[in-house]
Amino acid sequence: MILKKRTIIRITKKIGKFVLCFYIVLLFLFSYTVLNTKANLKDILFPKNSKKMERGIIVDTSTFDEYGGITCLTKNLIEQMAQKKKQWQFSLLLDQKNQTLTKLTYLPNVKVIKIVNPFWRFQKIVFNLFNVPTFGLARDKLMQLICYGNVFLDDNIDLFWDPVGGRLINDFSVPKVTTIHDTIEIDKPELFDDTTVRWVKERNFRGLKSSHKIISVSEFTKQRITDIYGINENRIKVIPIHLSERVQYNSDITKTKEVLKKYQLSKHNYVIFVSQYYPNKNHERLIQAFSDFIEHNKAYSELKLVIVGNMSRSGGIIEKFAHQFNCKNNIIFTERVDNEKLSILLKNALCFVHPSLYEGFGMPVVEAMSCGIPIACSKIPSFLEVVGDAAIFFNPYDVSDIERAMSDIIKSPELRNNLIKKGYEQSKKFKDSHTMTSDYIKVFDEVMNRKKNY
Repeated sequence: MILKKRTIIRITKKIGKFVLCFYIVLLFLFSYTVLNTKANLKDILFPKNSKKMERGIIVDTSTFDEYGGITCLTKNLIEQMAQKKKQWQFSLLLDQKNQTLTKLTYLPNVKVIKIVNPFWRFQKIVFNLFNVPTFGLARDKLMQLICYGNVFLDDNIDLFWDPVGGRLINDFSVPKVTTIHDTIEIDKPELFDDTTVRWVKERNFRGLKSSHKIISVSEFTKQRITDIYGINENRIKVIPIHLSERVQYNSDITKTKEVLKKYQLSKHNYVIFVSQYYPNKNHERLIQAFSDFIEHNKAYSELKLVIVGNMSRSGGIIEKFAHQFNCKNNIIFTERVDNEKLSILLKNALCFVHPSLYEGFGMPVVEAMSCGIPIACSKIPSFLEVVGDAAIFFNPYDVSDIERAMSDIIKSPELRNNLIKKGYEQSKKFKDSHTMTSDYIKVFDEVMNRKKNY
């Protein structure tokens, strides 16, 4: 019986591979006959009645979550660059609905090009059926040939910018700039399966190798890129993330009351953590530490833990985990919230706790500091670099140490006030998003001015 099952599995895989190959051939023929029309694509990128732009920049935002932090950061950068450099044409590649980025088309020099993902909703099935690293690289290459090929062959394209790092293997002659936020799959392989780690490492290696300039969000990430991929540090420019306009500092009093009432909260009576679910974010240990704190401190039985962010990646595991504890009614999952609600929830919290096991930068802690709430966070390299001495640090692997840090802040008004002052001063280093934009413009200019040498 077992042999029969194995035989069936082998045959199924062979059939699957044949179907995939046939599918790829059809896609290639389709791309050659339908999409291999440079004039049409050129018309999309540069309509005949449009003003001639000095520079053409392609931005790959095809994999972006609409409400993600990287989406907000990229939107802020493109918006400011497009306003400062009116003769630069930004073309955003999108394969799904993303209103956050689509709204940028109000600027005359920003366009959206909707691309087709040839694997669409079948992607996960194919990933599971075949070797992930091999298929992942093949998929990237196919996406490049079918969806982007003609873009790079157009004389009007002067730069390709990959804002998330390693997502596309670019073998074209168009100069490329890649932004790397972290190297988590390599540094924390225990959080991922082996095939994903191998795939990401190979994908990133090829993507970075083809980049003429790499932007890192921190000195820590720069060092890891150099150590892991052997990239010369002269090719890497560190540009720290500066605050975008996600956090709104002046909220309507009525709206504030409405938001707090919705989640049954009162001012300064809850601890907050902002992050969608990823294995490195360490939600479980934070929940455990909070539960222990409530159990050991009956005077704080009404204190709440508010977790803001999309938990769908956990498949309901986080919510089930929280419901194991006696304080389950004290733990609130808000899911995604808009910028105004996020700002209100941050500004009215007692403290912000970030238990992440690994970060390339850590934008939420900067936003929390700028909102005037004290921070307790993991003692990891990126946080030490970004936060300085404006936080209470803890070992993210030690539940009792997380509880200790929370307890110190919650019980000491003097400590909270001291951290708030330090945090607000520290956050000023990351408030001028125009400085970040100017640094990006300098990198783009440098690369595009060297285009003639390639």
